[in-house]
Amino acid sequence: MAIVGVPSDEICHATGCRILTGVHRCETADLAIVPHLSLLHDVDALAADVDLVVSFLYIVSFGVDVATTAQVATVRGVPSRLSSLQLVQHVAALKDEFTFFVGEQLRREGREVNRALGYIAGRPTSKYSVSAKPAADKDDIVFNSLRDVVLWACSARRVEKFKGPEAFVADGVAMPA
Repeated sequence: MAIVGVPSDEICHATGCRILTGVHRCETADLAIVPHLSLLHDVDALAADVDLVVSFLYIVSFGVDVATTAQVATVRGVPSRLSSLQLVQHVAALKDEFTFFVGEQLRREGREVNRALGYIAGRPTSKYSVSAKPAADKDDIVFNSLRDVVLWACSARRVEKFKGPEAFVADGVAMPA
């Protein structure tokens, strides 16, 4: 379990589950806990922190399930008691083919984003690749800022069609599935 956007002491630690830490904690997480689902739609809030950008990139790329702190509280802090109706289940974007280029400024300021893209591209099931330079004749996705990464991840984010809490974009429209 990875905690994103919430101090970890706000989540019950008497759960018997392992809480992952560090910038790349969502790389191996099967569940991400967020304060509220609106965080996943708030481009400005996500782009303001490299830790949030990297976490969101993993959530979208690997299809990490998400629950809120309120949902975890309803099961007394034991995430294994969450039902599928209490989760937002994401579809892994790494199954789609994307070539990314990380611009010089982002390589300096957001080194962890570049590392995360490399980790994701290195997975056997990943169709991601990271290019050393953008190709003029290809549809490479160019990231020059943290905001660029968040905007792309928002566009690539998909949720499973499932009964339960639905994910909505900021204007109230349901997320594409």
